[in-house]
Amino acid sequence: MGSETPSFSFSGDADTSVIASGQAIGVLPYGAGQVNVIDLSASVPSVVNYTVPVAYLLAFAANSSSQWVVGNEHGAIVDGASLSSATRFFGQGEAWSIAGATGSVAISTAIGQILMLDPNSPTLQETIDFSSGKLALSTDGTVLGAFANANDYQYEPDRTLKFFFLPSGTVIDSFPYTLQYVSPVLTDFTLAASGATIGQVIGNNDFSSYARQVTAITGGSAIWSDTGDSNPILLSPDGTLIAECNVPGSNSSVTNIFKNGTLVATVPGAAVGWIDNNRLLVNQYIQILRPFLEDGYGGCTIYSSAGAPLSTPSLPELKSIQTVNSDSVYDPSHNAIYSLTSGQPTWTGSFPSSGVGAIAGLNVVYESTHSVVAEAF
Repeated sequence: MGSETPSFSFSGDADTSVIASGQAIGVLPYGAGQVNVIDLSASVPSVVNYTVPVAYLLAFAANSSSQWVVGNEHGAIVDGASLSSATRFFGQGEAWSIAGATGSVAISTAIGQILMLDPNSPTLQETIDFSSGKLALSTDGTVLGAFANANDYQYEPDRTLKFFFLPSGTVIDSFPYTLQYVSPVLTDFTLAASGATIGQVIGNNDFSSYARQVTAITGGSAIWSDTGDSNPILLSPDGTLIAECNVPGSNSSVTNIFKNGTLVATVPGAAVGWIDNNRLLVNQYIQILRPFLEDGYGGCTIYSSAGAPLSTPSLPELKSIQTVNSDSVYDPSHNAIYSLTSGQPTWTGSFPSSGVGAIAGLNVVYESTHSVVAEAF
């Protein structure tokens, strides 16, 4: 008869994953960047606990208790044997954010790196070790804004906002924030295409209210600020104009336009983005019966910076835009370039897109099933 006394026991909560592989068992606590490896090769099992630099682990495989890999839900795969020295990854995992400029593209990946590449080669120009969930590039490619990864919520609590000078990667300025319930935390940022002006959306300790502000990239006195809304701040390319919407996606949406911090116009609809320093694309919403009365997309209008309607192109509902030229914009959510005259797409991606993408030079660079694709348009 076998013994009723276990030779080894290990406890975890109900969401802990337990995965057997060869002569090892990987125990993955939910969310946390932690792996407990149980060695079954000896007569008495033993366990070693490891800290892993990525969160939400869900896969484990091992040749032995010292040779194993672990992967997370974003496609990041860690070589367990490397944790005692320089952590090694297999691949880059998911692309969280892509930002483009004339001669470069920035790609934030799930392993905590920002890759700067020439999209025409493609050639790696620079690697920045910073886990970022949102990137923005100035038009000339010399200023990179990076907001710390918020995709893994409390398991990666850093919410720092950094700005880098390129190609050196030198930090221009840093705005430290941490996800905690005792102090304000950054929830969104905007970088003007000039690279000189930034917008920040900051939530209070329980996210019941928000403060928004626009400043120079180096900080200082606010050019514009308000409280209450968490909606994005849209900056014109030169950073002198601000557009903000009260309630996006509603038939009661209105957009306020500010010039150097002073209100100059209010227009109906929800602003999508600035086409240039004098044109703002705004979506209109109407009430539609389907089968209940609800708000639905009703077209769009291009307004001047002074609030005068300029045209009403027949565009689909765009979520965000990057200007391609004076008559074209790119929307990552559709992964398509649209004519502002006809409203029709002039380019669409060849592969399925996750909605992460940007224009970089003469290419569209976008994420598709954990791969990054660059296509000429």
